[in-house]
Amino acid sequence: MKKKDKIFNLKLLSLFIAIAIMVFSCSKDDEVEHPKYGTVLNEDCSGTTQIIQYADGKGGYTTSSVENSDGCGYVPPVGGTFSGQPILIIILQ
Repeated sequence: MKKKDKIFNLKLLSLFIAIAIMVFSCSKDDEVEHPKYGTVLNEDCSGTTQIIQYADGKGGYTTSSVENSDGCGYVPPVGGTFSGQPILIIILQ
């Protein structure tokens, strides 16, 4: 082989190795940081129902709802009368 052919083959081999390193260093399985499981992503109200989205730790979310949430303006009824029988408790010493 001539010296020029050896240099060309060496350059070609170096290029092939560099391309192989670049291709194999990239992976679809590289970790992507997702919010931790249970992290609150969003809170919204629909009337007095509170809708909460939680991270599932895998890039998705789960949804939960709380009816009659005071965070969404629900005001529980106040007062009322006791309609049961009175109870008499006697404590003897």
